[in-house]
Amino acid sequence: MSDLAIRVENLTKKFYLGERVGIKTFREALQDLVTAPFRAWKRNGNGDGQEKVDTDREIWALKGVSFEVKHGEVLGIIG
Repeated sequence: MSDLAIRVENLTKKFYLGERVGIKTFREALQDLVTAPFRAWKRNGNGDGQEKVDTDREIWALKGVSFEVKHGEVLGIIG
């Protein structure tokens, strides 16, 4: 039996500054899902459906973090 309790590989978390996520109703979420490609096309003018991201507003909290926790070890997570 392995002495390993937890293995995490390539854990990544990115935040976008200024982006606000609100609580939506199911109807609002469904409407956003349907209209998102059209909004992206209108913003970009290229019709590829991909929103351009301002990389100056990206914050990487974690990028490519890997670790293992063995049985009996303690792991603390802050944040």
